[in-house]
Amino acid sequence: MFMIACLLLIWSILGVELVYPEALKLGPDYEKCQDSYSTVESCMLIFFQTVFAGDSWGSCAIPIIEHSPHTFIVFAGTLITI
Repeated sequence: MFMIACLLLIWSILGVELVYPEALKLGPDYEKCQDSYSTVESCMLIFFQTVFAGDSWGSCAIPIIEHSPHTFIVFAGTLITI
C-alpha cells in the first residue's frame, strides 16, 4: 500500500508539472480538467478515480491527449505502474 501511495504521489507531481500546462490550453469548456491537474492533491484524486475505479477516463485524459499527444506518457505510465 505504501508503494502504491508513493507511485501515486510521483505520478501526481509529474501530472501537475506536465499535464496541467496542457490542460490550461484546452479552454473554458474543460474547467474540470484544469482543476483536476492544478494541484498534487487534486491530481492524486483524479488518478485514483481513473486508475482504481476506472471512472471518467475519457472526460479529462482523452481531450488532453488529443491536444498534446506527449502527455500520453504520463497517463499510460500511471495506468501501467499503479
